[in-house]
Amino acid sequence: MRVKRVIITGLFAMFLAAAANAQTPVADRVRAAIKRLPTSIKVVAKYTDNARHCLYYILDHRLYCLDVIRNKNEEVDFPESYLKILDCYLIHKSKLLFVSIDRGSLSKTYAVDGQKLYMINPLTRRIKEIGSGYSIEKGTLKGNECFCVRKAHKCLNPNAVIEKQQWIAREHFYGADGSVLYAGKEFKIRIAPK
Repeated sequence: MRVKRVIITGLFAMFLAAAANAQTPVADRVRAAIKRLPTSIKVVAKYTDNARHCLYYILDHRLYCLDVIRNKNEEVDFPESYLKILDCYLIHKSKLLFVSIDRGSLSKTYAVDGQKLYMINPLTRRIKEIGSGYSIEKGTLKGNECFCVRKAHKCLNPNAVIEKQQWIAREHFYGADGSVLYAGKEFKIRIAPK
């Protein structure tokens, strides 16, 4: 009787260890999808739950979303065209994905909208523009994650050559949920065209 109990206890322990190492079917699909993609990709976010079941990755300065349940691989369609992705940020334990893009020569005035910050909700896959300017940085404000977008809003000498134009700019701070926190004081800048 004692031997049976030891064997049953041992089998039960092995079963628990195997269950702990097992992945969900969605996680297995995400892992298999990564192996099938080119090695030059940069994985941004992996969602292995049944609600989101997708993989976000960057390939050739473009952001893609691979839905592993529907086997659909689509480029994330931002509202405006862009040259490259500057950075991606996962916020709130990967519940939100922020993407900063560089519009470069596609921008009418780089100081105003040369870079844009977008927020993607991976659950609904909706894209929302947060802010635009000439510089986007992630940081902290009073211990909370935030984004600082520097944006020019007034040219002091519009008739001057672009290299000699002076602008009035301001730092705009956005929370980790995309909400506006506040705008800083104005300052003068000179921006060389890109």
